[in-house]
Amino acid sequence: MKNNFNLIAPIYDVLSWMVYGKELLRAQVEYLNVIPAGAKVLIIGGGTGACLESLNKLNIPLEIIYLEASSAMIERARRRGPLENLCINYQLGTEADLRGDFDVILTFFFLDLFSESNLKKIIQALYRSLKRDGIWLMADFRNTETLWQKQLIKVMYYFFRIVSRIEANGLLDLQEYLSHQPLRLINKKLFFHGMVASHLYRKS
Repeated sequence: MKNNFNLIAPIYDVLSWMVYGKELLRAQVEYLNVIPAGAKVLIIGGGTGACLESLNKLNIPLEIIYLEASSAMIERARRRGPLENLCINYQLGTEADLRGDFDVILTFFFLDLFSESNLKKIIQALYRSLKRDGIWLMADFRNTETLWQKQLIKVMYYFFRIVSRIEANGLLDLQEYLSHQPLRLINKKLFFHGMVASHLYRKS
């Protein structure tokens, strides 16, 4: 099975912290405060649910569809809490299981898993699921010209291709693919020496 994170789920957060410290979480939470109260939110490929506590701390009611392909990741996400402000429906599945439309979509370190052909299809499916004027928050890695960052990206993809069988061979220019949809880039911030970026988009 491609993109299967069941094996690595128990140590995923530890590995992330050892390599990146808190930078990946900082990128995820950077623009959460733009989410309106009562929003219907899709979190796809949310992994262990690292952003859930930060969403709860917004102190606004949110309806969340948590769509994740790894049962082990969902189990770890369920353990977070209490999350009294969040009504979460955990669903085991992929973008093929998308139902309904959403005010907000969160793709945090998710789009980087896919080949070019599948990435285009997934972005189109997510765009169709986003309501007019809806918010799309993306946090992910980005290619740089810094040698050590290039090497780290290569090692990361090699590791996850072996352990989790991710389909991507390397990091694509994710922002370029998103730019093909009618999305307005509202804001952007870089983290981890420019290797990680957080983007705030709004659907036109």
